[in-house]
Amino acid sequence: MAYYKWGVSIQALGYRLENLGLIESEYTDILLETKPYFRGKKGPRTPGWKKQLGKEFVETTLEAYSKGLISAGKVASGLGITVREAMKEIEQRSK
Repeated sequence: MAYYKWGVSIQALGYRLENLGLIESEYTDILLETKPYFRGKKGPRTPGWKKQLGKEFVETTLEAYSKGLISAGKVASGLGITVREAMKEIEQRSK
C-alpha cells in the first residue's frame, strides 16, 4: 500500500489528494464513513463513537475546546473522528 511507503494514514493521504485537486473535496470522508443502516427507525441515529465514549466525555471535550484549552485537532483525536466531523460537532454545539 502506498500510504505505508510515506508513513501516513489513508485519511492524510486522501486529504492531500483533495488539496492537490486530484480528487473531489470531502471525497475522503465519504469513502471512510460507514453509513448506518436504518431499519424502520425514524429520525437521526446517534453515531457509534458518541455511544461508545458517552455523552459526558463528548460534552467535556467540546467544552474544553470552547474554553480554548485544546485544539480542534485534539478534539478530533480524542473523539476518534475526522477534523471535519469535529468541526461540525463544534459548530452544532455553538448554535
